[in-house]
Amino acid sequence: MFKIENAKNLFWDNPEKTSVTGSVKFEHLGDFVNFTAGQGDTATYAIEFFENAKKGVYGAVSDIAPVLTPVVEDADDIVGEAALSIVRFIRDDILKNVVDPIASNALRWNELTEAKKQEWVAYRQSLLDITSTYPNPSYVWDKVEKCHELTNCTFPTKP
Repeated sequence: MFKIENAKNLFWDNPEKTSVTGSVKFEHLGDFVNFTAGQGDTATYAIEFFENAKKGVYGAVSDIAPVLTPVVEDADDIVGEAALSIVRFIRDDILKNVVDPIASNALRWNELTEAKKQEWVAYRQSLLDITSTYPNPSYVWDKVEKCHELTNCTFPTKP
């Protein structure tokens, strides 16, 4: 699970204060990385970061964006079980925060057409099968963007 240890240098991305960016230290990475989260995020760790930033848990959030320099210049690729673990975490988060609120809510589910229900069933099954469909994912370090990019794995498109 992505656990946030600390955050600093936070700033609002827009005047409406619906998105915040800063340097975040995730437990599994060890170093601070630039990270953005907002009101529309569904990932648990992004929601936690955004809500804690609004509450001032990480200190004041600036209205002016500082000049952020890349915190991590180089990193090893993430492969094998570590990459599979990240894919599973993301998959589980999508199931919990995107699929389940529709599929397990009888009122919302019954409003869908049969065709749309089948799309959601297929989407859910594709998510469940992702590690068998793509057994060798990796997160390759992009030296230009200074972040890990998922390769050898493609998440299904939400209906």
